Amino acid sequence: MIKIRHATLKDCKKCAGLSKIEELKPVIGSYIPERYFKLFVDSDKMFFVAEYNNKIVGYILGEPMKGRLANLGLLTMDKKFRGKGIGKKLVEAFRKRCDKKKLNYIWLNAPKNNKKTLEFYRKCGFKEGKEYIVFAELRK
Repeated sequence: MIKIRHATLKDCKKCAGLSKIEELKPVIGSYIPERYFKLFVDSDKMFFVAEYNNKIVGYILGEPMKGRLANLGLLTMDKKFRGKGIGKKLVEAFRKRCDKKKLNYIWLNAPKNNKKTLEFYRKCGFKEGKEYIVFAELRK
């Protein structure tokens, strides 16, 4: 059975491992490190994991922003567990948390070349915005 719960510091290493996929590779730099995930284990409680038999199989994380906006930053699932409705359960948990925090607008970016990801977000009821090009600068 799938359990959706708030992430803990212990979960961050596994979430970093799940993130080593092409769609989550940053424009510059390497894959998302464990220390990044630890930043989201906070009082906002907008970082959820999906567990199957005590094993992390997916996660969603975001943060509140000004203007009653929530940024849905990352969502991924172990490939073996995709297409089973778990991602949708993670989105539902994230939405419930947004409701509790009175955040009425969710913003996210999705890779335009990943048709399955785009279709997933459409099925979840998200609407597409204008197309932008991402620019990045790695500051040390």
